[in-house]
Order: sequence, then structure tokens, then C-alpha cells
Amino acid sequence: HGLSTIATGGFSTHTASIAYFGSDLIEWISTAFMFLADINYTLLYVFLIKGRLTFVWRDEELRLYILLLLATALGSTAILHYADGLAFTDALRSSFFNTLSLQTTTGFTDEDFMTWHPTVWLLLTFVGVFGACAGSTSGGLKLVRLLMLAKLVRAEFRQLLHPHAVLPTRISGTTVTAQMG
Repeated sequence: HGLSTIATGGFSTHTASIAYFGSDLIEWISTAFMFLADINYTLLYVFLIKGRLTFVWRDEELRLYILLLLATALGSTAILHYADGLAFTDALRSSFFNTLSLQTTTGFTDEDFMTWHPTVWLLLTFVGVFGACAGSTSGGLKLVRLLMLAKLVRAEFRQLLHPHAVLPTRISGTTVTAQMG
């Protein structure tokens, strides 16, 4: 299960997946490793081996990933706690676990989230489609593409307002060109 978590393969020796163990600790540990598996492995190398946190934190895709993860998991927690009546700690654990499981495309489960409020389904579908950071083992479209789309659309609108201006589009300090898109 440990290797399956970091490789985002999702293979389990039990049909109940992680729920088989019935352990909150195992779910939190799996959640932590799924979080690491979602991050660009080059950034993990730069942080863990080189110790350059400021370089890593400047990565716009990583910041978008963390923002999206927190918004989805905390939003799901609130919905599960207030609308579905789950205890706050159970809602928090299950929200983070399932958000990361779908975002990494690991596919581990701890309970049947189809019994949850439909708004949570929408949130989980969104993170499942976009996935995580480029350079990770996770599936999905990758967040750098969502970030690039948003920046290019913004640049086009700015270009409409200022047709003669040269307005380069950058992601984490690198200029995005038409050949890259």
C-alpha cells in the first residue's frame, strides 16, 4: 500500500481498499504520501536534497495546487459536517483523503462518497479531472495547463485593451510562447 500510494497506482490487496484497516492513522499517513506524490518530483528534489524552500515556493503551479487542494478539502469538510452531519474530525479526514485520492488518481477509498452531498461530488470531479502538478506520477490534465489557460486568456483580454503593447505571459518566471502552447 505504501508503494502504491506514492506511485499513485492505487492497487490494494483488499476489496475494501484502505477502509479495510479501519485506521485513521493509516488514512492520514496515506494522505500525506499522496500529497507528496502530487507535487512535481523536481521540486521535491530541490526542496529535500538542495534545501531551497524559497525556490520551491515561487512555483506558481505548486501554489495553485495547494490552494485548490485546501479549498476543495475544506469546502468538502464544511459540507459534510453541516449538510451531512458527519463529526468534524471524520469529515476533515475523509475530505482530505478522498480529495487527494481523486486528485492523484490513486483511487483509494475509505468510504462510499457517493452517499455524500452532490456538491462534494462536483468538487471531487473537478480535482479529479485537473489532477496535480506536472512532473508527478498523478493523472489528470495537470494544473500547469489550467494555469496556462487562465494566464493566456487574461493576456488576450489585456491585449484587446492595449493592442500595441508587448505583454509577455509568464509562469513561474518563464515566458510562455505560442510554440509552447
